[in-house]
Amino acid sequence: MFPDISGSTGGTVSVKIVKLGKADGQGVGHMDDGSMVVVNRSVDLTGTNVLAEVESIIPTSGGRMVFGILFGEDK
Repeated sequence: MFPDISGSTGGTVSVKIVKLGKADGQGVGHMDDGSMVVVNRSVDLTGTNVLAEVESIIPTSGGRMVFGILFGEDK
């Protein structure tokens, strides 16, 4: 079962940033269900938990990818 982030944009998710993303400044973490969470401007927070505002969710064959920004930051 997926954690409830309302399946849409605007929800929030808490995630630990564990590695660098593909684009500059991105940090990547994983939810308990295995979903990958990519958070813009979070690379400097590797190793810490962040609260991210969901901008988009993309279903994939392996689960889903969640893209977001740090909660409270301008878009």
